[in-house]
Amino acid sequence: GSLVRPANYVKPAEGDEARKWKTPTELARPLFNHWCDFVAPGLKEARREAAAAGKAGQAPQPLDYEVPRTTGNRQAPFIVTFSPAAISLAIKALCFTCADLQRQPPVASLPDLAVVVRQWKRTGVDDVSGTTKVSHCTVLCMVRADTRLDKL
Repeated sequence: GSLVRPANYVKPAEGDEARKWKTPTELARPLFNHWCDFVAPGLKEARREAAAAGKAGQAPQPLDYEVPRTTGNRQAPFIVTFSPAAISLAIKALCFTCADLQRQPPVASLPDLAVVVRQWKRTGVDDVSGTTKVSHCTVLCMVRADTRLDKL
């Protein structure tokens, strides 16, 4: 399956089943939120304040938020996949996320999203049989489109 974990992820207790996304739409929402938090960490609070002011009966104010030019030392969101079906689901979800980023006015000014694909291979020896096991995974790293490729 696919996996999206925030930086403050805590491993579930034993017996808890890991969250599995069944559709690209289910996965697109956390991807959208993680991307917005990554490129514009104060945007969520600014939107909450604007909504609270609107509920309090104040005149709606334009959202006053400037996107930072750099993301500091925060780690960019990524998706780890272990099967072709998971890669397909993740790519569709990323397409939905990009469409949402272009469609919603408060976030339409955020930096464009690009994806860097990395493939990892892990080789190990099975303790019981002694045979060599090879595990493959594909990691889809979400980066700002204006990031220089030599910096990745």
